[in-house]
Amino acid sequence: EEKAQADLVFDHDVGQGDVLQAVLQPQLDRFLAEPGFSSIVLAYGQTGSGKTHTIFGPPGVLTEHEYKQGGGGPPLSWGFFPYAAISVLQALQTMGLAKRAQLKVSVVEIYLERMFDLLNNRQSVPVPGASVRATSARPDNETTNYDANGRWQPPGTFLSKAATPVSFSTAKEVVLDGPLDVVQVARTVENSRSAQSHALNHRSSRSHCLITLSLRQI
Repeated sequence: EEKAQADLVFDHDVGQGDVLQAVLQPQLDRFLAEPGFSSIVLAYGQTGSGKTHTIFGPPGVLTEHEYKQGGGGPPLSWGFFPYAAISVLQALQTMGLAKRAQLKVSVVEIYLERMFDLLNNRQSVPVPGASVRATSARPDNETTNYDANGRWQPPGTFLSKAATPVSFSTAKEVVLDGPLDVVQVARTVENSRSAQSHALNHRSSRSHCLITLSLRQI
């Protein structure tokens, strides 16, 4: 009999706020306290399991009215992304760093093996090495190459130098100056994602969505 181990398991009646405080808040604390700290939150599950609910929140809650009703802080009904962004902005304000640091966000969608910038009118974003299939038969499967900046390099065996760009195009970064910027970005992403109705979900996301928050000193 195989056994799996998890650090934390939530019951079915646990609310969004409890999950935020238990999972996300410790990561936010380190994000603000430790320069260079990176954290990844991955929502994984079958259709209708609550991935979008966890990351963005229930349908219809990402509004200016909902934020103002929250008493100045991010509503606990909101998902990981808007909660994290607003929490960081408020922490910078409290620490007196609002004018010396800048919070940016980029959002891309991966759909049918292509990547689209959801904050730039769904412009296509090149994916280096996307044409290289990851199979166990590849002779360089056990090696990983990085450039001087720590960026992953596609295998040269399968990509000619002409096909490997010197500089990669990246998704547009949007500066978040305040909570209402976060609300606007979150709503834009929700409305821009590829979705389709089916028996399990009235509006099911049909793609992967990658949200990147970066904090830089200015």
